[in-house]
Order: sequence, then structure tokens, then C-alpha cells
Amino acid sequence: PKGIDFFYDNVGGKTLDAVLNQINMYARVVICGAISQYNTGGLYTGGVEGPVNYLKLAEKSATMQGFAMFNHTAGMVKAVAWMNYYYYMGKLKFKEDVSTGIETFPEAMTAMFAGSYIGRKLIDVSGDLAKKSG
Repeated sequence: PKGIDFFYDNVGGKTLDAVLNQINMYARVVICGAISQYNTGGLYTGGVEGPVNYLKLAEKSATMQGFAMFNHTAGMVKAVAWMNYYYYMGKLKFKEDVSTGIETFPEAMTAMFAGSYIGRKLIDVSGDLAKKSG
């Protein structure tokens, strides 16, 4: 409602552009991936759709920086321990989108690359999750 101070981006493309239009002064944008670009065919040929609204970074004195997990492997054990602690204390919640049946795989895969859900995408092949929740 009052703009964006921090954004961790895994999608890129139009989503990133929409966010850049909403950043506040001194906002921080972290780029970790661009799943919206992976199936476009341009990933390795220079045909990736970049942020059109990148000048908003200068206008708002904001920063954008890349993040690659493999550059931080030394802190992984400690990070996982803290994440588990926060999860079991109820301070960290996971959102899941579950499709039931192996036949939903193509649709689920398309949804994953389209970014049409929030959280992690699961396919309940056995139907056990539906039995437990119902």
C-alpha cells in the first residue's frame, strides 16, 4: 500500500517491472532468478526480457543486487538450523499449492513456470495428502 522497501525476485520480467514501479526511496531489490524467462528460448541467446523500469532504481536511489546461494555455502548449516528453529516456534509458515494425481503434472509444471501460485508446488501422486486433510 505504501510502496516496496525490499523485494526478493525469483520471477523477473513483467513482475519485476511492476515492482520497480512501486519501490520506495532507498529500496533494495535482490535478484535470485527469473523463472518467467526460462521457457522463452532466449536465456542463452540474449533474448531475455530485462527490466524496462530500471531507471526507477536511480530515481529512488534504490539498489539491485544479484544473489546466488552457492556463494554462501559456508553459512548453510547455521541458516538451516535457524530456519528450523523459526519453523518449529511457529514464526515461519510455508505456503503450498498441491495438485492431486500424476495426471496433473503437465498443468502443475506449466503453473510453476507461469508463477500462477504462491509458495511451493507439490504433486500428491498417491492421494495421501487429500486423505489426511479431508
